Amino acid sequence: YGLLVGFLVSILLTCDALSFKVISLLGHDVAVTGILFSLSFPVAAIATEVYGYHLAVRIVWIQICSQAFFIILISLIIRVSSNHDPMSALYFDLYGGLWRVLLASTTAVPIAYFINDLLMSAIKIYTKGNLFVSRILVSNIVGAAVLVTISYPINYYHIFPIKHIAEIAFNTWVFKIAIAAIAL
Repeated sequence: YGLLVGFLVSILLTCDALSFKVISLLGHDVAVTGILFSLSFPVAAIATEVYGYHLAVRIVWIQICSQAFFIILISLIIRVSSNHDPMSALYFDLYGGLWRVLLASTTAVPIAYFINDLLMSAIKIYTKGNLFVSRILVSNIVGAAVLVTISYPINYYHIFPIKHIAEIAFNTWVFKIAIAAIAL
């Protein structure tokens, strides 16, 4: 359980550090965080399957608290200026908008994970514990859609036009689902 928590927190913090990075993948703009974060949904679904809904919910809260601490700490440190450090301005330019990520994540991640975990648990009951791969895929499809729909407009509003944000969100969602299917 501790290893799963550590892995999921590490994925989330890595996504925070790369939160504004968009790459072209097969000719489509995709958020790097979407590719990395897609690794967490199958792991979270497995945690729900193995440890139950209540411990899975605890993981989400641990992630949110760790993320908040990370972003608040970074946000405070980059605002401390130094006349002798030529990198200070670069850090501020890179991470000055990280507060948007905190706002987006503290909104989107709990909702997406809770929906993912709740759906996973509900389908498990409905299927009497069968169809594990189908349960993970369905819960990942819905959870990933919720995540990109809520977080990407907040994260990228100051960087891209809304139409491009919608394209990035859709492309990233498609790649997330593909990665989840491959990972399974």
